[in-house]
Amino acid sequence: MSLDSTGMVMDTLPWRLFKKMKTQYPTKMIVITPGDLKSVGVLEAFDNPMQYVKALFMKQHNLEIVRYRHNYKTLEGTTPELGLVFMAGDSELVPAMEVWALVGHNARYAEKKDEPAG
Repeated sequence: MSLDSTGMVMDTLPWRLFKKMKTQYPTKMIVITPGDLKSVGVLEAFDNPMQYVKALFMKQHNLEIVRYRHNYKTLEGTTPELGLVFMAGDSELVPAMEVWALVGHNARYAEKKDEPAG
Protein backbone atom coordinates (compact mmCIF):
# COMPACT_ATOMS: atom_id res chain seq x y z
CA MET A 1 0.00 0.00 0.00
CA SER A 2 1.16 3.54 -0.61
CA LEU A 3 -0.16 7.05 -0.08
CA ASP A 4 -1.54 9.22 -2.86
CA SER A 5 -1.11 13.00 -3.06
CA THR A 6 -3.99 13.55 -0.62
CA GLY A 7 -2.54 11.21 1.99
CA MET A 8 -5.10 8.48 1.29
CA VAL A 9 -3.93 4.87 1.17
CA MET A 10 -3.86 3.42 -2.36
CA ASP A 11 -4.05 -0.30 -3.01
CA THR A 12 -1.24 -0.95 -5.50
CA LEU A 13 -1.40 -4.76 -5.41
CA PRO A 14 -3.56 -5.10 -8.57
CA TRP A 15 -1.19 -2.75 -10.45
CA ARG A 16 1.91 -4.63 -9.29
CA LEU A 17 0.32 -7.94 -10.30
CA PHE A 18 -0.65 -6.52 -13.70
CA LYS A 19 2.93 -5.36 -14.33
CA LYS A 20 4.15 -8.89 -13.63
CA MET A 21 1.37 -10.73 -15.48
CA LYS A 22 1.61 -8.62 -18.65
CA THR A 23 4.96 -10.33 -19.28
CA GLN A 24 3.14 -13.69 -19.23
CA TYR A 25 -0.04 -12.86 -21.17
CA PRO A 26 -0.73 -10.81 -24.31
CA THR A 27 -2.40 -7.51 -23.46
CA LYS A 28 -5.09 -5.47 -25.16
CA MET A 29 -6.18 -1.96 -24.25
CA ILE A 30 -9.10 0.33 -24.92
CA VAL A 31 -9.31 4.05 -24.16
CA ILE A 32 -12.41 5.67 -22.71
CA THR A 33 -12.82 9.43 -22.66
CA PRO A 34 -15.41 11.49 -20.80
CA GLY A 35 -16.83 12.37 -24.22
CA ASP A 36 -17.38 8.67 -24.96
CA LEU A 37 -19.53 8.28 -21.89
CA LYS A 38 -21.51 11.46 -22.63
CA SER A 39 -22.05 10.71 -26.31
CA VAL A 40 -25.56 10.26 -27.58
CA GLY A 41 -26.67 6.67 -27.40
CA VAL A 42 -24.06 5.23 -25.05
CA LEU A 43 -26.04 5.68 -21.87
CA GLU A 44 -29.23 4.57 -23.59
CA ALA A 45 -27.64 1.49 -25.18
CA PHE A 46 -25.95 0.11 -22.06
CA ASP A 47 -27.35 -0.45 -18.58
CA ASN A 48 -24.01 0.32 -16.91
CA PRO A 49 -20.39 1.22 -17.69
CA MET A 50 -19.29 -2.42 -17.34
CA GLN A 51 -21.43 -3.40 -20.34
CA TYR A 52 -19.96 -0.51 -22.34
CA VAL A 53 -16.39 -1.59 -21.54
CA LYS A 54 -17.15 -5.19 -22.49
CA ALA A 55 -18.76 -4.05 -25.75
CA LEU A 56 -15.72 -1.92 -26.65
CA PHE A 57 -13.34 -4.83 -26.11
CA MET A 58 -15.54 -6.99 -28.33
CA LYS A 59 -15.79 -4.33 -31.05
CA GLN A 60 -12.15 -3.25 -31.08
CA HIS A 61 -10.35 -6.52 -30.31
CA ASN A 62 -12.91 -9.36 -30.67
CA LEU A 63 -12.36 -10.07 -26.97
CA GLU A 64 -14.85 -11.51 -24.53
CA ILE A 65 -14.19 -10.34 -20.97
CA VAL A 66 -14.41 -13.31 -18.63
CA ARG A 67 -13.44 -11.52 -15.41
CA TYR A 68 -14.26 -7.84 -15.02
CA ARG A 69 -13.47 -7.45 -11.30
CA HIS A 70 -10.50 -8.63 -9.25
CA ASN A 71 -11.05 -11.51 -6.86
CA TYR A 72 -9.23 -9.85 -3.96
CA LYS A 73 -9.18 -13.07 -1.91
CA THR A 74 -6.82 -14.60 -4.49
CA LEU A 75 -4.51 -11.69 -5.29
CA GLU A 76 -1.81 -12.58 -2.79
CA GLY A 77 -1.96 -16.31 -3.60
CA THR A 78 -0.22 -18.43 -6.19
CA THR A 79 -3.05 -18.13 -8.75
CA PRO A 80 -4.36 -14.56 -8.60
CA GLU A 81 -7.62 -13.79 -10.38
CA LEU A 82 -7.03 -10.31 -11.69
CA GLY A 83 -9.85 -8.43 -13.38
CA LEU A 84 -9.50 -5.61 -15.89
CA VAL A 85 -7.00 -2.93 -14.91
CA PHE A 86 -8.18 0.68 -15.17
CA MET A 87 -5.50 3.35 -15.41
CA ALA A 88 -6.55 6.96 -15.09
CA GLY A 89 -5.09 9.33 -17.63
CA ASP A 90 -2.76 11.99 -16.34
CA SER A 91 -3.24 14.46 -19.14
CA GLU A 92 -5.44 17.51 -19.02
CA LEU A 93 -5.10 17.89 -22.78
CA VAL A 94 -6.59 14.48 -23.53
CA PRO A 95 -8.38 13.20 -20.43
CA ALA A 96 -8.93 9.49 -20.81
CA MET A 97 -8.83 6.20 -18.99
CA GLU A 98 -6.97 3.15 -20.26
CA VAL A 99 -8.56 -0.24 -19.61
CA TRP A 100 -6.25 -3.24 -19.91
CA ALA A 101 -7.10 -6.91 -20.40
CA LEU A 102 -4.84 -9.95 -20.21
CA VAL A 103 -5.73 -12.36 -23.02
CA GLY A 104 -5.93 -15.87 -21.60
CA HIS A 105 -6.40 -14.65 -18.03
CA ASN A 106 -9.35 -12.26 -17.79
CA ALA A 107 -10.27 -12.13 -21.48
CA ARG A 108 -10.42 -14.52 -24.42
CA TYR A 109 -10.90 -14.17 -28.13
CA ALA A 110 -14.52 -14.62 -29.13
CA GLU A 111 -15.32 -17.41 -31.49
CA LYS A 112 -15.79 -16.19 -35.03
CA LYS A 113 -19.27 -16.84 -36.31
CA ASP A 114 -19.36 -18.54 -39.68
CA GLU A 115 -20.57 -16.27 -42.44
CA PRO A 116 -23.41 -17.71 -44.51
CA ALA A 117 -22.24 -18.93 -47.90
CA GLY A 118 -23.47 -16.92 -50.75
